[in-house]
Amino acid sequence: MSAFTTGELAKACQVSVRTVQYYDQRGILRPSAFSQGGRRLYDEKDLQRLQLICFLRDLDFSIEQIRKILDEDNRSKVLTVILDQQIKDLREEVDKKRQKLDSLVNLSKDLSLWEDLSEDSLTDVTIKMRTNQKQRHLYVLMISLGMFGNVLLWGSLWLSFVWGSIFPAIIGFLLSSVYVSFLVRYFYRQVAYICPECHRIFRPPFKSFFLASHTPRTRKLTCPQCHKRSHCIEIMAVNQEETHVL
Repeated sequence: MSAFTTGELAKACQVSVRTVQYYDQRGILRPSAFSQGGRRLYDEKDLQRLQLICFLRDLDFSIEQIRKILDEDNRSKVLTVILDQQIKDLREEVDKKRQKLDSLVNLSKDLSLWEDLSEDSLTDVTIKMRTNQKQRHLYVLMISLGMFGNVLLWGSLWLSFVWGSIFPAIIGFLLSSVYVSFLVRYFYRQVAYICPECHRIFRPPFKSFFLASHTPRTRKLTCPQCHKRSHCIEIMAVNQEETHVL
């Protein structure tokens, strides 16, 4: 039977001697024997054990999780349970990373609106990043509710055609108009704007908001502080008290 010194075992598994010593100190890798001079010696089973430890560590298993697997008689079942939990945790982490990536991509597009990244601009970027996920949810909600308004309008037109009467269309038009007006008002109360010139956060009068030309992320407004008209960055109105209304 082959016997490995600490250095030989480390070399066989392509890890450092310090790593082998650390696993020994943590009690998950013990030498099978000692030489007459007191040197630690490891056999083939120890080599396989270290290979398993290294494999699990590469998968981000903790020392305690590895200890639990190695100490169990039925390792396969324990490993299956821990692997399932590890897969779940990694998927959640990937989802969070993907959300951050989406936020960074959107912010990268928005940065073209700032010519110079001053300290105030960086603060604006931070605010935008903090509210970006909530803003995306708001957009999805508005699209979903808007589709219901379309169904209401087209449904009334269909009834007018089937019944041969204009009254369902008139009623549907009035109801959908009220509904859309409510949606626009709701959206108006949820958002605020950052002036790219002086970086003030504000909410414009509803009339200015409604009539302003806009892109998916900006609206052309006049800032109440610097009085410059430009494409202001749309954000969620996180703190109503800090949002200045004209």
